[in-house]
Amino acid sequence: MSRRLVGAMIVLLGVAQAARSQEPSKPPPDKIPDAHEACGVQFMRPFGWDTDHLDHSLREGTCRIVVRPAQLWRMQDPDFILDKVTVTVLQGNLEEATRLAGFEQRNGKWQMAGEPGVAVLEIQRAGWKGLQGTTTISCPQSRRPLPPRCQEFRAVLNDGGQRSAIVVGGHNTKAAFELVLNSLTFLGLETYENSRCGFKFNYPSNWLVADREPDPRLQSACRIVVRPKYLDALLAEYHADVHTIFVEVFDGDLPFAAETSGFEYREEGWIVLGRHNMRGDAAVIESDQWRGLKGRRNSGCYQGKEGEGPYVGLCEMAAAVLNDRGNRSATIDALPQGWAVFQIILESFEFTPPTTQEVR
Repeated sequence: MSRRLVGAMIVLLGVAQAARSQEPSKPPPDKIPDAHEACGVQFMRPFGWDTDHLDHSLREGTCRIVVRPAQLWRMQDPDFILDKVTVTVLQGNLEEATRLAGFEQRNGKWQMAGEPGVAVLEIQRAGWKGLQGTTTISCPQSRRPLPPRCQEFRAVLNDGGQRSAIVVGGHNTKAAFELVLNSLTFLGLETYENSRCGFKFNYPSNWLVADREPDPRLQSACRIVVRPKYLDALLAEYHADVHTIFVEVFDGDLPFAAETSGFEYREEGWIVLGRHNMRGDAAVIESDQWRGLKGRRNSGCYQGKEGEGPYVGLCEMAAAVLNDRGNRSATIDALPQGWAVFQIILESFEFTPPTTQEVR
């Protein structure tokens, strides 16, 4: 499923148009940041293009992303192969990745496998180095006139360790291929620690953490938001904030925290209540340090950062409540494009001894 379809989750297509019409008219950007935190990469894509995650891959442990024009959404479309850029992220060094990408070394020179006359360039950017070349393939059937042979653009890159990426562009994607390749960044993780309230977690290096005023009804509360550094650029495309994650830590046991966050236990099991009391399924979760609940619920999406603008429609949010098996609890709520980062935060979340000063 495309990131646009997963992320928007806005009930009516006309809702986003209504939000758009309330803004002053300004030209759209020609490119947009596209982060895939679950895969550990970020790159730029052309404005008006979309991305999909594919389940099948070259081998286990890889993450495969397709970048394509938004109107080209069916893989069976005859022009799909010609118009897409594929990014495959895998664990492995440069030698392993070059072999999978179809590069080989002969007499001390790099070449495309099976095509000794094709020039291969050694490339390097901040954070990675690799190889780039262009090969030819048999042209697939197309609605457009094509030459007997089609070009395929290929590159392989490595971060100097065990993270590699293979970028492949179809016949019609030279500009998009170059944009994705030259902007690709391997993402690291940062650690946020709040010693006043006593908690810490990991988050991707292309996101930021900011303090916010806590809910006054909660005792000893700390409230923060986690969102992409490039959220302004994303708002130009989505016209609503569908990325921000809200984390709040406060005094209270698990039943109190669950009730505060809309979780209820009923005859059929745990549920989480959303907008207009719509029910979502919930489940018990735990780590060595905490117990809690996790689910998804319908909530509102709003124009502008952190819900500061008009309501534009329903979104499906990820929600979790955690408790340290004592009297400290936390809630984590993520808008739909923040689900991958929500999982990173949840899996790394720890309660720590609180102090009187905050340290990051």
